Amino acid sequence: MDTDGSIYPETKVYKGQEYRYVNLCFTSHSSPLTEGVARMLRELGFKPTVGGNRRVFLRRQIEVEKYVQEVGIGSPERLERYKQLYMWKTARE
Repeated sequence: MDTDGSIYPETKVYKGQEYRYVNLCFTSHSSPLTEGVARMLRELGFKPTVGGNRRVFLRRQIEVEKYVQEVGIGSPERLERYKQLYMWKTARE
């Protein structure tokens, strides 16, 4: 996910309580590539969601953390972004 992926924050409010999430998204215009990424993630035990045959998401927070620990983020800039967003997320917990 280093070149075609993104790490992004998401905030939701439920019953007046704010919840913060860090999500991963892989995007490609190649349907076979997108399908392959989703399949490989499933084979590794993840439960990705696919959006519009172009995007593969990891949204479950336990899975995002597992991905970072087991698969890793090769780009130093993206790893730093993940760390910053993780701190943002945990600042409210």
